[in-house]
Amino acid sequence: MKKRYIILLLIIFSAIIIASSIPFRFYPTHKIVKQVNCFSCHVSELEDLKAGNHIKMMDRSQNKTLYDYLYLYGSNNTVESLEGPCFSCHITYANYQLFGLTDPYAYTIGNYEYAMGDLTYNVDLLDAQYGEIIEWPAGNNSVAYFGGNVSVTIELEALSVSPSNFSVDSTIKFSLSNYSGQQNGNTSCDCSGTLYEGDTHVLKVENIYNDYYKIILILDGLWNSTTLNLRIYNTDQGNKSYIITADTHPFIYELPYSDNGTYYFKTNGTYKAVRLDYVMGEWVNYTIRNIATSEIIEVSSNNEWKSANTCSSQDVMCHINQKATSMGLNDGLNTSKSFYSHQMEYTTSRQCELCHLKNRLIVNIR
Repeated sequence: MKKRYIILLLIIFSAIIIASSIPFRFYPTHKIVKQVNCFSCHVSELEDLKAGNHIKMMDRSQNKTLYDYLYLYGSNNTVESLEGPCFSCHITYANYQLFGLTDPYAYTIGNYEYAMGDLTYNVDLLDAQYGEIIEWPAGNNSVAYFGGNVSVTIELEALSVSPSNFSVDSTIKFSLSNYSGQQNGNTSCDCSGTLYEGDTHVLKVENIYNDYYKIILILDGLWNSTTLNLRIYNTDQGNKSYIITADTHPFIYELPYSDNGTYYFKTNGTYKAVRLDYVMGEWVNYTIRNIATSEIIEVSSNNEWKSANTCSSQDVMCHINQKATSMGLNDGLNTSKSFYSHQMEYTTSRQCELCHLKNRLIVNIR
């Protein structure tokens, strides 16, 4: 009897060895033989996206915009393009701790007073800006700092003065925001000079950290008209040059606001990087009107795509989320494995914050 069991075991063992050496054996039993994506299993969701019915709380035109965004996520890779909209809402937001923004900065531009019952409330209105979105360094810290000795040079040249024998009294007010909180010495400078036609007034601010700053130019004198060239060196957009014409005095010109609507220049370099989930946690509690960035943002206007540096908060927050999605889809953080795991958040009202920062006031801010 014992001998029979031994023989039976030998037969089974031999069969296993033979089967394991046969081509097309059934191992592994669940082998994936072709590339799959979200819609390999979720076909109906793709059809809903195309039809504009996927997100129940959105109207059809808003829904369809998500499908129209496909090419932004990687038009050269069909799988990434298809998965992008899914990951953007269901996965990327949950992984914001793996990304960061350089130099995110919110600043007050005014306030809004409103009444509720017998009480009157006053809320600050803010604008915000940042450098770029980055992969977050290893570790659980929410803020990373970078040092550096930075200088800013400002040159004001009098191209013409009428009458030509008159002079221009110029004051260059350099105001450093000290956003870093680490500046040495004074963070502002009122530097005056007298310019005749062809003269150049030079202001150089040294020994500062990378930071935001603005310039206010005040011109006075007995001249009738004057044209000047203001040159600024070491901004995050390179060197800047502005032709300024004045026919009244005193003449006050604020840069960069008078030039392009943004409120501050940025020195060339990153001072601070903040983890993206930490920034979102702060910004959703503000009433932010616009967000500016040094990155080029593609936005849709009248069914045409355009590039811009300064956009509404909705455009920029969408851009941040799309960029994080694209970085994750391309495994920018870990080349040895897929960055996004199969974890799906339900899309709830809190996902609206991805594009629409939390407004405490339901008002039309212009």
